[in-house]
Amino acid sequence: MIPFGRIRWVKSVALDEDELAYVGEDPTVRHREPIRRGDVFDLHCTEEDADTLAEPEVDDRLVLVQHGLTTHLVRVVGETVERRPKSTIRRGTRDHRFVMQRTCAVDLLCAVEPPTNEAAFGFEPRARGGEVFAIRELEAYETSREPMWAVQRRIVQALTRASDRRRKPKEEPMRRIEDDGKGRVER
Repeated sequence: MIPFGRIRWVKSVALDEDELAYVGEDPTVRHREPIRRGDVFDLHCTEEDADTLAEPEVDDRLVLVQHGLTTHLVRVVGETVERRPKSTIRRGTRDHRFVMQRTCAVDLLCAVEPPTNEAAFGFEPRARGGEVFAIRELEAYETSREPMWAVQRRIVQALTRASDRRRKPKEEPMRRIEDDGKGRVER
């Protein structure tokens, strides 16, 4: 069970247009990429944003947003923000900008049809750059007049519904069993 009260932070992790970060789709990455609930991975940031990545406590939850979508709810498991190993930084990519990291674990991940930020939060958090923001301190939260518990639950519900939509197999038409006078026939 996800402790709703620990959902306190939001971070933008947007990559290039139409490309989602931390969803295990890029085969060239040299670091751990999460693909399912419970996966441990390193959340990256710039040196300038390292102080904000250090603010959440262990077991706090961060909501990751990108391209106007809410894609992850992650649990902070690393005690500190650390320098990223050079072996995980690819040449010719933006990796060289994101040299700091903190270990996290996935609570919820929705890479296929993720909810919009508006649907997940009840407002647009406007978290930009790579900084970590306290949800309570966002101007959009303050003007929304929503209680924090409602926002926390909405985030989990939106990500859970989106994940369930992705996992459900296509439903087959309902079969009927009828008696044709000679016995039971399935139609």
